[in-house]
Amino acid sequence: MLKNRTISQTVTERMMIYLIIPLKCKPEMLSSAHKKISTVAEKAGFMSHLAENRWFAIYTRSHYEKKVVDSLQEAGIEAWVPLLKTLRQWSDRKKWVEVPLFNSYIFVRIKIRDLRKSLQAEGAVYVVSFSGRPTPIPDEQIEWLKLLLASSEKFEVSFDEFTFGEPVIVEKGVLRGMKGKFINYKGKNRVLVQIEAINQNLLIDINPGFITKMSEVEM
Repeated sequence: MLKNRTISQTVTERMMIYLIIPLKCKPEMLSSAHKKISTVAEKAGFMSHLAENRWFAIYTRSHYEKKVVDSLQEAGIEAWVPLLKTLRQWSDRKKWVEVPLFNSYIFVRIKIRDLRKSLQAEGAVYVVSFSGRPTPIPDEQIEWLKLLLASSEKFEVSFDEFTFGEPVIVEKGVLRGMKGKFINYKGKNRVLVQIEAINQNLLIDINPGFITKMSEVEM
């Protein structure tokens, strides 16, 4: 019977057992039970994440971003590289070309337990992690990137460190729903969007009339 149970079923049953606590038990017994419930709940949450498709960043060899994405897509893995159109100047001509927005970074949407498959593509180096654990990227941040690249809004990538700014949300225009921090940078009012997983900052020119202040909690 145990072999046919899923991990989540077993965890749920354990939580139900721990919740059956006599009302007249000693305070120290309650404290111990609470700790066990908390531990089991954390494990249940972690197990549920294993079964979900999440966005992760993959670091690639230089100039391999597009090749890695093509290879992963051919293998049936959802992969995406943000591309930016830029005008390149040669000695005899000019040409518009698409270059990666973030050098050596691509994104994959996959279950955390299947991440190793994404490293089988030639040019893929490692999964971006923090404290030894792969760092998931919020779905909304990927959607914001796609909206931004599809829009005509002016923006730039900055490697500077920002420790200031008022939390805001864009409520008008094509970037509606985007959250960031309102700052004054190089004499211009910008909305700062931080992709913390890869330590990249986007500075976006937005009409101040399009944004509304938020609290830190709402961020």
